[in-house]
Amino acid sequence: MNPKLLVHKERVAISGVSTISIALILIIWTVSTNLKWVDPIFLPTPQSV
Repeated sequence: MNPKLLVHKERVAISGVSTISIALILIIWTVSTNLKWVDPIFLPTPQSV
C-alpha cells in the first residue's frame, strides 16, 4: 500500500477518536450535573458556563 495513504488513514482514525472522546466527556458532564450526581459548587452545569 501507499505509505501516504496509511498516514492519512492513521490521522483520520486519531481525529475520530479525539472527537468521540470530547463528545463523551461533554455528554457525561451534562448528564451528571443535570441529574444532580455532582454538586454544582464542584462542577457547574454546561448551561451555566
